Amino acid sequence: GALKIYDEPEGRQCIVCADPAEVVGEDNCNAVAQVIDVKTCEQVAIWADKCDPSEFGDVLVALCKYYNNAFLVCENNLAGSAVLVRVYEQLNYHNIYMTKELGRDGSLSTFKYGWRTDQQTRPLAIAALARLLKERVIKIRDPETVEELILFQVQITPQGTKKMSAPKGKLDDRVISLAIGSYVGNQQYRW
Repeated sequence: GALKIYDEPEGRQCIVCADPAEVVGEDNCNAVAQVIDVKTCEQVAIWADKCDPSEFGDVLVALCKYYNNAFLVCENNLAGSAVLVRVYEQLNYHNIYMTKELGRDGSLSTFKYGWRTDQQTRPLAIAALARLLKERVIKIRDPETVEELILFQVQITPQGTKKMSAPKGKLDDRVISLAIGSYVGNQQYRW
């Protein structure tokens, strides 16, 4: 099935790192939730499948509650915004990562739920994951995550720029969810 549990939640404090699918039904896009123990930095569960934002919100809240009200870090780009509305407003789950957004003058303007992946934050997240892997801090148990990590590399975009991603026709949703969690985990828990 979509859910693989490697360790049960008893006595664990966890972070759930989520990358929503941007296009439902697209062959090369899954919604992915990685569950990482914040003390041991071990992958204790993973959920990966195709679903709409509302369903994914339900999955995330169920996973968070199962893992002792885990801290949720969900990408808020496109479909992620709908997922977060479902999680926060409709399912009333509030243990969610918030991003500080600055005004044009550099002053703090607002807080927004979720992680924004863009040209600035994507390399930061990937670098955080790379460091955890290089230093053997993070323990990955899911073979499909390992496979995505092996294939994840610098690709040349149609515009001729370089971007870390999976080769054409391959997936990188497990890597991106793990990268987002790695960055936030490092900030929150000093991995």
